[in-house]
Amino acid sequence: MRELSPKYPKNPQNLGEKIRKARMDKGMTLKKVASFFGVSETAVLNWEIRGKMPEAGRMEKVNEFIGVDPNNALYENSR
Repeated sequence: MRELSPKYPKNPQNLGEKIRKARMDKGMTLKKVASFFGVSETAVLNWEIRGKMPEAGRMEKVNEFIGVDPNNALYENSR
């Protein structure tokens, strides 16, 4: 799948930009991130650039992926 809007978010302002920044910092492709979360590449694109939120059940893993301390989670398990 071709990457849309491959710009690196230097100062991420929302969850999608934080996910994209973490992915790029880790040198991961959309395919690898999709596999890590057990979702499609389209789902990852939806999170990164289309303003969609991951399902509530994935938020703990998302917080871990973007490097958020679970005791100070920025993104709760609700939508």
